[in-house]
Amino acid sequence: MLIRDELISKMDNRTLSATDLNEYYGIYTKIANESEEIRSFCKDWDVTIFFSTGSEADHWIKIENNQFSFGMGKIDNPDVIYKIAAFNFLRILQWVNDYLFSLFFGMLIIEKGISDSDKFIWIDSKIRGKMLKIINKIKTNHEVKDKYTLSYEDYLLLQERVRLKLKKFSELKEIPWYLASPENKDSIGLRIEQRAKEYPDRMAMYYEEEKYTNKQFNEWTNRYANYFLNKVGLKKGDVAVVFLENRSEIMFVIIAMAKIGVISSLINTRQ
Repeated sequence: MLIRDELISKMDNRTLSATDLNEYYGIYTKIANESEEIRSFCKDWDVTIFFSTGSEADHWIKIENNQFSFGMGKIDNPDVIYKIAAFNFLRILQWVNDYLFSLFFGMLIIEKGISDSDKFIWIDSKIRGKMLKIINKIKTNHEVKDKYTLSYEDYLLLQERVRLKLKKFSELKEIPWYLASPENKDSIGLRIEQRAKEYPDRMAMYYEEEKYTNKQFNEWTNRYANYFLNKVGLKKGDVAVVFLENRSEIMFVIIAMAKIGVISSLINTRQ
């Protein structure tokens, strides 16, 4: 298992903390930036989107042209959504579910054997609703429908192709893993600092109309971290509950607390 059972349980129960996020972030960055073998495994997918239902907010992690970025908010571009939509990449690589394979290669419709809703039962309800709306639009547009439809026989061939890919992935000798400690060289805070220095002008996060470069993202995160340290008095090992609605500040708050080692729980006030 690439992810500890304890974290999987937390994810299922929506109780991930900022420290847990460190662990996930380390695994994702290992895949996106450092492991040539795993990047080669993913080369068929030019854009990859991962949705996380670990929190109430829409959280996405993206690999595009071998560049890593993440953010929160809406992802409305259908060409992006069609590639991969999943709540956790590493768990999906361990779950060989039939309804998954069609989505992997941009095929949204199977002529028989898999219902539309079954293909999306693992996606967050808000995202699932949006995806089903897209499918309904495709069904009424024959030109688009032909593009995203494959025969059941072709689906079986596609299923076998992906199964072999998953088997190859399971045989990788080096499994990416990171400790969650804020002092660890690969913790989320230090990784963001590093990217801000190396690639200050690259986009780190999109939220609706807002855009933040790596430098801006790091600066905002540090402002929140300094506020929590100096004004609120939080310190490493403290436990904090944060009440926030869906907006860009969520990411700054989560990562700021991770930087200073605070164990946090986020409660979305927009229900």
